[in-house]
Order: sequence, then structure tokens, then C-alpha cells
Amino acid sequence: MKTWYEKAEDQIDQELADGLIDQKEYQRQMRDLRDEMRGEAEEAAERAYNDAMGGW
Repeated sequence: MKTWYEKAEDQIDQELADGLIDQKEYQRQMRDLRDEMRGEAEEAAERAYNDAMGGW
């Protein structure tokens, strides 16, 4: 089963292939997607840290 990230990536790839977006827009959307993924990862890491530390 694909993750939300993989599904979003596939959608952006398809929009490029279908000619709905150009290369510049493709790169912008992929950069935004990576930034969103990075933010999600940072939040998950912070939650895991807080859980491990018992809320200290």
C-alpha cells in the first residue's frame, strides 16, 4: 500500500506526463512535497522523543 507521500508524488508525476504542469511547476510542487514530508518527519520525531522522555 502506498503512503500519502507516494500517492502525492505519483499525482504530480502524472500531471507532468499529461501536460497539465510544466517542468518548473513540477519542480516547485516536488519541493513543496519534500518540505511537507520533512515537517511531518520532524513532528513525528518530536512526538517520539517526548513519549520516550515521559513528557519531561
